[in-house]
Amino acid sequence: MKEKLLDFCNRRMIQRVASALLTLVLLFEMIPVSLMEAQSASWVDEYVEKVVDWGVMRGDVQGNLNTSGMVTRAEFVTMINRAFGYQADVSHPFEDVKLSDWYHNDIGIAYNMGYFKGTSEKTAEPNAYLTREQAVVLIGRNLLLTEKTGETLGFSDSRTFSDWSRGMIESGVSAGYISGYEDGTFRPQKNISRGEVAAMLVKAIGTMVNTPGTHTLGGVYGNVMLSTSGVTLKNTTIAGNLYITGGLELGDVMLDNVVVLGKIIISGAGESHKGESSVILRNVESSELVIDSIADQFVSVRAEGDTEIDFTNVKTSAYLDDQTAAGD
Repeated sequence: MKEKLLDFCNRRMIQRVASALLTLVLLFEMIPVSLMEAQSASWVDEYVEKVVDWGVMRGDVQGNLNTSGMVTRAEFVTMINRAFGYQADVSHPFEDVKLSDWYHNDIGIAYNMGYFKGTSEKTAEPNAYLTREQAVVLIGRNLLLTEKTGETLGFSDSRTFSDWSRGMIESGVSAGYISGYEDGTFRPQKNISRGEVAAMLVKAIGTMVNTPGTHTLGGVYGNVMLSTSGVTLKNTTIAGNLYITGGLELGDVMLDNVVVLGKIIISGAGESHKGESSVILRNVESSELVIDSIADQFVSVRAEGDTEIDFTNVKTSAYLDDQTAAGD
């Protein structure tokens, strides 16, 4: 009897020890995962904070930003519209976007601005998740990037790129707003997260000016984007490009004593504002001025003072008024 009792106790003890060891193993297995998740979340914090401050990204009804959550096509174009200040016609041909849908207006704006074409002539698939290559192409269209030709060799999985995304991915890498993973892959068909979208937008936009008034930025490393009318940008040197977006309606933008080491890209503004040109360049220096209205709108631009632009590239209808001194 004693031997049976001792055997029972030993078995119980072994079961308890085994159970405790199993629990410890599970805990140790969970620690690296938790740390990895924390590290994964932390790298996007600065980008998410910025897009939230810009009013581009918002949380759910509880205020949760869910940075690791996937982004739908409708959510993405909504963020693009906010970032670039788009407020165009909201009509569209998509049968899967109803008037009662929360994203109805933003899908229409994206379609009329010309950067969102849907998955067919009648479908937008607004609730489908957006892939990384789709995000790159949509941002690239809004930055008016030119697709690069030839084979993309920068990523180990470059042969998995879709034909329609390959050239824009290469341009996006050159523009600095996208990158791959540590293992050398890009993973073009992977669904993009909210945190990744935040990082792409911040890298593409750089410094945003989305409120009317006079702004003096001093020296800026990277790009600057003007996404609202009624802006005067003064005494500023920009190391990247200056974007004047399609969200400017009639314009009313003045650059005064501004040096742009990259390009000045005017993709918005209109024909005139109160009898004045929509965009006035006063004492401005840049190697190139590009006029390319994303909505194919007529744009008026005036150069005056000591403005020096080495090369002007006009891709859409525009009126250029040169009032600089002879020879400038």
